[in-house]
Amino acid sequence: MENLTHPGKAPVEGDTVKIDRGSGRSSIQQFHEPVPTPTPEPITVISRYELRSRFTQAEKVAIYTAAETNIAIKVWLDDLQSATSVDLTLPATIAGVEALESAKLIETGRAKTILVCE
Repeated sequence: MENLTHPGKAPVEGDTVKIDRGSGRSSIQQFHEPVPTPTPEPITVISRYELRSRFTQAEKVAIYTAAETNIAIKVWLDDLQSATSVDLTLPATIAGVEALESAKLIETGRAKTILVCE
């Protein structure tokens, strides 16, 4: 690309440029800065079902079995059940999933995977 408005300089918005199209062909046009593609915001709020789907069947069985004798886990499950959606960035959500990992109901490192915002 050759800047015809300011020869030898990088083109800026509105400059006239000559673009080599190959095989001796070229075109002259106005230079326009590329429009950056916006990065989509990560999804932080998901449905209860979507959160439950992030756990394996074995993990769900372990969690519900533990909830029979661990009131804190039972309360977390009840809170989850009463929610209309789950915000993966809320401290209570993070603490609850990390507590499941601390209690060895899910493997080490799984809390981070479960809480990832996509």
